[in-house]
Formats: sequence, C-alpha cells, structure tokens
Amino acid sequence: MPYIYERAKLVVLWLRNDQHIILPVWPEPRKIPPFEISGHTQQYEDQRLLFNYLMMICSNEYWNRLWIIQEIGKARKLVISFGQDLIDWKRFMETIILSWPYPGWIVEEIMEDTVDPFEPRLPRTAFSDTVPWKLYHQLLKKYDGGHKLHNLMVNHRHALCKEPRDKVYGLIGLATDCYAGFPLDYRKTLYEVWKDTVIFKNSDTQVHQGDILKFSKLVRDSLGGPGITTIKEISQDAFLKMPQKENRDRCLKDNNPTVLKIPARLVGQIVHLGPSHVQIMTDLSKTADWRLNIQHHLPKEVQASVQEESDLFLESLEDLDETDLKIVSTCDFEVSWHPEIMPQGLSDPNIISKKLAFENEPLLRDRFPHSSSDVRQSLSRSPVEGARLFLLNNSIKKLPGLDGTRATSSDTPGNMGLGPAAARVGDYLCEIVGIKRAAIIRRSKNKLSFIGTAGLAQQAQHARKGIKSTLGETFSPFSLPKFEHSVLDDMVDLYLYVPLAYQLLD
Repeated sequence: MPYIYERAKLVVLWLRNDQHIILPVWPEPRKIPPFEISGHTQQYEDQRLLFNYLMMICSNEYWNRLWIIQEIGKARKLVISFGQDLIDWKRFMETIILSWPYPGWIVEEIMEDTVDPFEPRLPRTAFSDTVPWKLYHQLLKKYDGGHKLHNLMVNHRHALCKEPRDKVYGLIGLATDCYAGFPLDYRKTLYEVWKDTVIFKNSDTQVHQGDILKFSKLVRDSLGGPGITTIKEISQDAFLKMPQKENRDRCLKDNNPTVLKIPARLVGQIVHLGPSHVQIMTDLSKTADWRLNIQHHLPKEVQASVQEESDLFLESLEDLDETDLKIVSTCDFEVSWHPEIMPQGLSDPNIISKKLAFENEPLLRDRFPHSSSDVRQSLSRSPVEGARLFLLNNSIKKLPGLDGTRATSSDTPGNMGLGPAAARVGDYLCEIVGIKRAAIIRRSKNKLSFIGTAGLAQQAQHARKGIKSTLGETFSPFSLPKFEHSVLDDMVDLYLYVPLAYQLLD
C-alpha cells in the first residue's frame, strides 16, 4: 500500500460534501491582510466566510481515518476534492497555518482549550487542534524525527481504524525507523503485536530508551488497552521465554532486545507491613493498630501530616473495587540482576534486614511453576486477597545528590502504600515517570530482585485537592509520578523481560 502512494504522481483527498457551498474569497496566503477580530467591514466578512469554509474542511470525518496518514505522508503531490471544489494542498496548508485568532463567531465549546502533554509546544491558533494542521508540522519534521514510529503513534493515537492491529501496522510503511525487518503478521494476537513493537523499538541501540515503558503503555492503549491480553497469557509467555540458567548473566549484558532497561527513581524503603486490605476494611482494631505503628515507625516531625495522609488514604481505599486493586501484583518468577553501579540509596548494608537471607537467591529464575496446574494456581489469586498496607521511610529522597539538589516536597510521594503479600520489611519502592504502579525491588549483596508492584499513597495536601476536585466520582488514592529530572543517586535501572514489564503498565 505505501508504494502505491509513494509512486503516484498525484493523490486526491476526496472529502465528500453534500452541501452546496460557494467558495469564499480566498487570496494567496501571503496576501491575506491582518485578521480583524470583529467589525462590519467587507474584509471582516470575507475572513469569517473563509475561516468557516476552512474549518468545515478540517472538521471533515475523513481526517479521522488512520490510513490517510500514509496517503498524505507518502504522496508527491496532493489535491483536496471538497464538494465541487479542487483545492491545492500547499495553498490550503499555507492558509490554515496562519495566525488565525479565536474569533467571536466560534462556539467556545468546539475548541480545545487544554494543551495536550504529548503534542509539541507550538504556537496555538484556531486550527491547532485539527488533523491537517498536525500533519503539516509532522511533514516539516519528516527527516528529523517526525516520522519515527514513536512520534507517529503519539500524534495519531486517536485515529480510527476497524482492525486494531493497524494502529501499529498502518504506520509502519511511513515510519523512517522501520525500514528493515518489522514483523507484520495479522495472525498474531494483539498482545503479540504489542510485544513485537516494544522489542523492535528496544532493539535500536542508537537511541536512548529511557521512555521505553511509556512507549509500551502507548502501544498497549492504542491496540485496545489492558484487555488485549490476560495474566495467564503473560505468565505463560514469561515462563516460556525465560533463558536457561547458564545463559542468564549473558542475557542481560548483551543488549538483548527482549530485556527492557527501565530507569526508575528510588522513593523509599518499607519499614513496616500493616494489615491486609480486607482486614482494614472489616476490622476496626486493625485500623487502630495501624495508626499506632505510624507513631512507632516514623519520625515525630512528620506524624501530623502522615496521620492525615493515612486517614485520607484509608477513606479512598473504601471505594476501590478489584479492578482498581490490580495496581498490586506479585512477580511469580525470580527475576534478578547485577546493577552496573549500586545506587547510593541502596549501598548501606545496615538498611537490609539481617533476618532475611537472600544470598542464595538465583539470578533471573531458579524457582518457577513446574506444571500447567501450578501456573493456573498461581494465576488464580485475587489482588484483593494479598494486598496489604505498608509504611515507607522516604528519607532517601531527602538526601542531597552529587549535585547538591534535593527532591522538592511536591516531588515526593507519601509515606505509605498498598503492596503484595510478597513484600517484606527492607524492600525498596521505585517509581517510573508516567506509570502509576510502583516497582518493589529487593537487594541481596550485589544484586537486585524484582518482587512485584504496589500503589503509593499521595501526600495529604495532594489527596485533599484530589478529593475536592472529584466530588461525586471515584478518587484514585495512588500517586502518579511526574518528575522530569532526578539526581543519579536516586536512580536505579530495572532489567525486566518484555512480558514481565507488561506487569508494570497501569
């Protein structure tokens, strides 16, 4: 398909229009006079008619189709057929990218006021939210990243198609970083397409993959969201793809594209394990014990804020259902690695409980379900059954880094969370930008292990604001990391196989 558009001398974009509309006065773009916001002059009336005509073209449902991205991106020359009119593409684009103001005749509701966090920071005009405007700026950067698969998927994640696999496959012919070897196969499941896409991107060793998990989430959501697979399919995949014991060390050292290197920020260490979610919801005495343990395990100077944080957190947990509690999970496989540099926050041997003997734990995997019945049994557990509260010592974030910087109060998560039964005192919590699930890791001598995922509570002031802004709706008690920069001492790299990394996605 891409070769048809690439070799065609002319591509016509046929925008059906049954209305009989007279073409307005349309000067050459460079000759259009300064815009008048209001008035009763002929110039104002001509501009109003031209604006409405252009907006009608830009609002046509044709632009919502995913495959038009390839039609436009590959074409040598373009013409728009709109009703009875043939419109030159270049003239059309040069007109809509002018600094059109938000005139008074536009109904305010039809214009998007918010700035999309995925979109580039370009000067906004009345046409900034239209697909043609975005396509124009994408084409300008065609050879400077605009046509890379990641950027194409970000810019057109809302495009429509009947076949969900086309959310990826429909962009491959246009992507400048997919010239060689992307595995297209419509027989594959959506989960397999997700995995292929993530592995393909991760195999590009010339590009920093610090946002690989964010990209993984984008691909999953584009293909259909969390429902594209099941825990059983993921676990069976991980079970089958684990390398043999003698190959484990080499697997992580050879830039294996099936292993994701995920940068995360250390936020604290578990100092106390509290009651289970079920207990805290049904037994008031457990709530009293929990409050007492806050006093016992955390410094006096933070007691007031942490007690308020606890009350807000427990109140929010009452409204969560089993789907919400899937933020808590346990890794059913032993996954460990030797970090190149042990983060400073993990380097003090005194912070590891001496009661826990992990020295003989295997790298990557030694223990795993040995039969299909064992696999089914491990997958049947509900996250509600094992989820339990924990207290977090986040003093790691209060220590200055090598450059003397400290985490700001707004940058620091709360002092508690909800984690799996597999978590232990001495485990560490790490957060990943844009991912609500926090990773639990455990140190044993010179290696780290991935234990599972947890939800971190929000600080009291943020939780209060969130509850007020979502009156009448379910408020999520879990924090969403938004840090952009962090000192090296705070950072730790997680090494996870692609199927297991899926477990981190919200």
